[in-house]
Amino acid sequence: MSAAGPGSIPAQRRQPILPARREWSADPLVVEICGSPGAGKTTIRPVMEELLRERGFVPQSSEVAVDARIAASGTARLLARLHADPGLRRGRGRRYVVDVPWGVIAALVRPTLAWRAGAAILRDPVSWSHRLVLFHRFIVPMAHRQFLQGRLRPRDAVIFDEGPVHRVVNLFGWRHRRPPPSEVRAYARRLPPPDLLVLVRARSDTAAARLADRGLPQYLRRRRPDEVARFSRHADEALAIAMREIQARTTIIAVDNDGTIDDARASLAAQLDGLLPAGVRARSRATTFEPTVPINVPRPDRLISGWRAHRSGDADLSEVLEAYPLRVIGRPRPIGRGRSWNVVVETDVGRVLVKRYKASVVDEAIACEHSILAELARVEVAAPRLVRTRSGETIVHLGPERHAAFHHLAGYMAGHERLGWPGEPSRLARLGGETLAGLHAALHEFWPAALNPIGLGRDHRRLLPSAWHLGQLPRPGSAEAAGEAEIAIASGWIGERLLAAEEELVRSSPAVTVIHGDYGPYNLLIRPRAPLIPIDFELARPDWRLVDLATAVPRFAGSRLGFDDGRARAFLDGYIGEGGIDRAELRLLPRVAEYLSLRRLAVCWSRYARSRDPAQLGEARAQLALARGVAAGTHPLARAAEW
Repeated sequence: MSAAGPGSIPAQRRQPILPARREWSADPLVVEICGSPGAGKTTIRPVMEELLRERGFVPQSSEVAVDARIAASGTARLLARLHADPGLRRGRGRRYVVDVPWGVIAALVRPTLAWRAGAAILRDPVSWSHRLVLFHRFIVPMAHRQFLQGRLRPRDAVIFDEGPVHRVVNLFGWRHRRPPPSEVRAYARRLPPPDLLVLVRARSDTAAARLADRGLPQYLRRRRPDEVARFSRHADEALAIAMREIQARTTIIAVDNDGTIDDARASLAAQLDGLLPAGVRARSRATTFEPTVPINVPRPDRLISGWRAHRSGDADLSEVLEAYPLRVIGRPRPIGRGRSWNVVVETDVGRVLVKRYKASVVDEAIACEHSILAELARVEVAAPRLVRTRSGETIVHLGPERHAAFHHLAGYMAGHERLGWPGEPSRLARLGGETLAGLHAALHEFWPAALNPIGLGRDHRRLLPSAWHLGQLPRPGSAEAAGEAEIAIASGWIGERLLAAEEELVRSSPAVTVIHGDYGPYNLLIRPRAPLIPIDFELARPDWRLVDLATAVPRFAGSRLGFDDGRARAFLDGYIGEGGIDRAELRLLPRVAEYLSLRRLAVCWSRYARSRDPAQLGEARAQLALARGVAAGTHPLARAAEW
């Protein structure tokens, strides 16, 4: 790889972003092209688009990508009604819908970066009208980056021609003196790095000749020749400083654009193909959440429930904590009641979360969970970390109660407790899919020391066969209440569909891995700019990976307004991009969803028959409606193949 910079920029470290030909990642790609005036960025851009297209990507400019997302939204339909002019619905519509509001959001998300850019603009010896132009050129690409985050599909390649990195040319090139390195570094340090940075270079005489042929940019036309030369020198120096600052956070490839366009194309192609050896994955970093607003704000209703849990009184955990090599230095604090009961305790080794399992969670499920968590800790995947007792155990028995202790994850909040901001649900759905794919990949060849009875055995057969579920169903005519009669009348259809679904799925042999079993936003911990962390592995077990997808998609796509196809697509795109599941297996997703709902129906009916709990009857009826909807093709999950 050639030295990446004008004059003094050293060769850049190759970071795993692009694998070799025909092994490209399915992740979206953000590409930025930068270079000094006259370097030939405009001629390199179509070449870059062609090379990316040859390698399976769908290249598009940032403006085209933004317009496409606006056109697919409800906002476009509103603009179409308000204005018949296509230009207003596109270019000017982009200004109203994205450039202004998302520019404000980008400044709020990265306030120090916005302040650095504003301070640099104010120090430039230019007119106020020119300062407004400089700020516009800085904030618009930032707005587009923020808006497109989480909205790109696999293999989308968005190309920023003169994006945020290139703006060092405009921000620091106008100074009478050389660009101050500390200011340029402070600006570059806070930039959101692109996945791939293409630095276009040319000799000073070549660049000057090109500028003379095509004409100077607008704000250089009124400058003297010595001022134009000074601007070019300062632009080169600012770019060199920025490249050195950002090189550790992105991949930089440089192309010398002094010769023919064919020479430049050959250089770019060789560098793209040489970034990674074949078969190596493109992304090695953990999936992190980049929020619209960089703080966790709880939903008001969750604030109230958290306050009630905190007011529920102190918990006596002295007997439990005696088993651990810990010294308690604060009061226990309950943090809510869900499937299990959780309390946070301040100790001499930091905060610890103590969990008391519900009686309905069987011992085999707890042992399976702890075995899986130990494996995730071994392979360093983000997940809860168990605290071991003095004797090396991970479970404490006090009579019928079972307790476990985990290291507390500070600053995190469950996805369903967090107040969502515009654009975040789709972004979270995609990242949720990526996180699940990473979890499946990490556990693909692992087999837990204990098996959850609702999963598969080592022979890939169900430990709890469907015959048990069929035995729980009522006989027609055996129920009197309306809700009970609905289940009883449909029992024959339920049995037929359950056995047929099981036969088809066993014959198709979907991929088996260790699954989470209860994956959804409520079991994902979120902290801005940190990896998503799945929690509550009580239902984790070896099973078809489609089981996790069938249960997770409705949870990420559901809202008070109904099922959101866009979120479902974002979740599956995230999973497909990281997990490599093919469309043939994905077509089995509706059948798996129907199969799971029928088995769950039988479990709920069994519990209702014992307890007469109306909630169990209500869930059984809901599962019947879901199974009928999927079978009839009216439920959104039946459209999985279209996503």
